[in-house]
Amino acid sequence: MSEDATIIEFEPGSKTAFRNKTLPLLKALGKAYKYVGVDLSETYLQRSLDIIKGEFTDVEIEAIKTEFIQNCSLVKKFKKPVVWFPDSTIGNLKPEDCLNFLKMIALELQPNGLLIAGIDGNQDRDSLRKAYYEHPKVRQFLLNIL
Repeated sequence: MSEDATIIEFEPGSKTAFRNKTLPLLKALGKAYKYVGVDLSETYLQRSLDIIKGEFTDVEIEAIKTEFIQNCSLVKKFKKPVVWFPDSTIGNLKPEDCLNFLKMIALELQPNGLLIAGIDGNQDRDSLRKAYYEHPKVRQFLLNIL
């Protein structure tokens, strides 16, 4: 990944989710880049930025408080946007809304962007908690995605 890439995360989520999903990705990148958190929740945005500030000294950070599905065109303001979306929100959308969102973000990311997305399967709460919070191989799994 080039050093002028901007990692844009839709819905950074809770502190635990951020530490388990996003932090391993950011550590694996190993180069200077910019991180942009996008969320309606100012609390989640601030928590994610605080974690990054505590872990990295050379990462430029920005928070954008907005609803990302309606405002995904915001990715166009970055030279090389890499949208990191490991959240389950896509899985919560109706199939047609999900397809429309993916088409929309694909158009917005043209010509130099990249989307890395993940969804949670239709699993019960206990299995999801185990997969994201207790499983020792979560970090390796995220590194293998890249």
